[in-house]
Amino acid sequence: MQGVILAGGKGRRVGGNFKGGLLYHGQPLIQHVVQRIQPQVDALVINANNIDSVFEQINLPVFPDAPQWQDMGPLAGVATSFTLFPDQWVFFAPVDMPQLPEDIVSQLWQHKKDCRYCYASADNRDHPLVAVAHGSLLPDLKSYLAQGERRVMQWLKQIDACSLEFSDAQAFVNLNRLECFT
Repeated sequence: MQGVILAGGKGRRVGGNFKGGLLYHGQPLIQHVVQRIQPQVDALVINANNIDSVFEQINLPVFPDAPQWQDMGPLAGVATSFTLFPDQWVFFAPVDMPQLPEDIVSQLWQHKKDCRYCYASADNRDHPLVAVAHGSLLPDLKSYLAQGERRVMQWLKQIDACSLEFSDAQAFVNLNRLECFT
C-alpha cells in the first residue's frame, strides 16, 4: 500500500509557517509522522505545495497538488495522489498528527471490507484524512471538486465512506496551533 503524508496546507494557524518543519520534541513534526507511518506502508511520499528545507533531511519524494486543484484544500492532495496511484490503495495521514497508532493502516484495512474509503474516528470525532482509500474514487472526487466543493465530510457521505472508531483519542491529537510547538 502507498502512503501519503498530506502537508499541502498554507499554515495559517501557525503563522504561515510550514507546519511539518516546526520543531516538536526536538525534531521537525513531519519526522514524527514519517517514523510512525513508514513502517506500515510499502512506500511513502509527501504531498506539499511549498518546498521546505526539512524535505532534504527526510529523503522522500515530494509532489505538489495538480494545477487544476491548487488552493482547493486537502481534497486536492487526495485527488492528486489518486492520479499518481490509480487503481491502488493509498493510506493518507495529515502532517500534524504525530501520534497515530502504530497499526493504524492494518486496522483501517481490516475494517474497510467493501468500502473504498475508510477513515478513523476517536472520541466521537471524525478524522477523515486519516484513511485508507482506493484510487478508483478519482472520477467521483474530480466531479465533486469541479463543482467547487471542498468539504471532506460531505464528499465522504456522497461516496458512502465507512469509519472505524478508535478508543485512544490522544493518538489523534493534531498539532495545528503555534502553542503546540514550544
